[in-house]
Amino acid sequence: MRVLVIGGTGFIGTPLVGELLRMGHSVSVFHRGRRPAHPSAESILGERRDLAVLRPKADVVIDLILSSAAQAESLMALFRGIAGRVVAASSMDVYRACGVLHASEEGPLEPVPLTEDSPLRTRLRPYPPAQVRMLQRVFDWLDDDYDKIPVERAVLGDPELAGTVLRLPMVYGPGDRLHRFHPVLKRIDDGRRLILLDQGWAAWRAPRGYVDNVAAALALTAVSGQAAGRVYNVAETLAFSELDWARKIAAAAGWDGRFVTLPEERMPAHLAQPGNRAQHWDADSTRIRRELGYRETVPIEEAIRRTVEWERAHPPEAFNPYRFDYAAEDAAAGEPALRDSETARNTETASSARAAARGRNPARCAAMRITEPGRASRRNASHGFLPPPKAQATIATAGQTAIASRASPVRRHSRAAVVIKTNRAAGHESATRASAGENGHRNSTFIPPCSTHDMQNLQSRLSFSAAGLRAAGHVDRTSAEAGRIAIIPPRP
Repeated sequence: MRVLVIGGTGFIGTPLVGELLRMGHSVSVFHRGRRPAHPSAESILGERRDLAVLRPKADVVIDLILSSAAQAESLMALFRGIAGRVVAASSMDVYRACGVLHASEEGPLEPVPLTEDSPLRTRLRPYPPAQVRMLQRVFDWLDDDYDKIPVERAVLGDPELAGTVLRLPMVYGPGDRLHRFHPVLKRIDDGRRLILLDQGWAAWRAPRGYVDNVAAALALTAVSGQAAGRVYNVAETLAFSELDWARKIAAAAGWDGRFVTLPEERMPAHLAQPGNRAQHWDADSTRIRRELGYRETVPIEEAIRRTVEWERAHPPEAFNPYRFDYAAEDAAAGEPALRDSETARNTETASSARAAARGRNPARCAAMRITEPGRASRRNASHGFLPPPKAQATIATAGQTAIASRASPVRRHSRAAVVIKTNRAAGHESATRASAGENGHRNSTFIPPCSTHDMQNLQSRLSFSAAGLRAAGHVDRTSAEAGRIAIIPPRP
């Protein structure tokens, strides 16, 4: 079967493409070239609007990044007569329960678990513009008119092209750009002995799914003809409370501290979360299990272990929405500030472990923290990590720094037209459209998945212009707008 995956180089797309290839299908990946596609898949480069020029052939199209009615309607119109079915990744936020949680829906609580037949929201656009803009900093493909309800209507309501919708849960795992484990793991790795949770949110239950398991559900649905016209919830069978989930993360991280739950009025301001905590989101995924035989291949314990390992090695850098104020948390819990030498030693040990996990020299990192405390403190202050002055002074006296410098900015690299960067040693190809002058294309940036130093070395070794690649036979065809779209065939 020929499968086209739109957005196949991202968090979910990468394992999805791998799973489809493992199942023996022919896969094409349409993407913008900011991250490399699987070397065994055909790689088609361009913006969403370029699909109308390329009109790639496929039996099934999987679109992971549909976010508005306009995008969905355009997609369905484009693939009528070309593809046999479209599979769209949707979200649990279509349910009325989401509106009740965020106070945009009036009336009683929705019963849970949520099934595919549970009521949907009556009000569109589930998130305020400010929150959408924040999400766009992480997911730049997100449309200003984000709402999955009209996406579902367009995909399921087309009279000529069959559609399938999967409502995805909170997806976690290696590569999670929202870093869902970070608030707990950072506090653990910073040597905290207690972690605060709002009592209401501590009891709140939500659907979750490990990224490889969610990708397997998408792949299974794409190749199952009986899935045409169907809607499926994808979620783990057990929906843990936030407190129980945090305990699982802590256990995997080897932490023996304690969680403290407090009433809302006692929580520090930086941990305040508005919403109707009584409206749970746990979802029932019986339908996809019964109709298609879906089962998770990675157990929860192993999934959490892998995610903890990845998160420790890849903490947020360019954008971090989470806030940390340990003095306020200690005051709210009625505990003294963490300022003794034991805490300092714990912090240094954790910082060294993080440095080792990220391939850095712990001794060099420690030296930088000791000799440049002002620099580290200023950087952390800009991200809301600054400890109270008294705690800073006390810990600095012991030769330590309270907060590790984990928020270095990501440097962005730009080149004109289409640039294919080939790392032959690693055996993969990647491409990016960047800022450029001669073709007049709008700005676009490549955020390196490795360190700045490694990316600079990679760029200095093998960089080719689009024209050079076409002359060398690396690019099969381009759109009328020269240098904007490239198709890279899979490796044999």
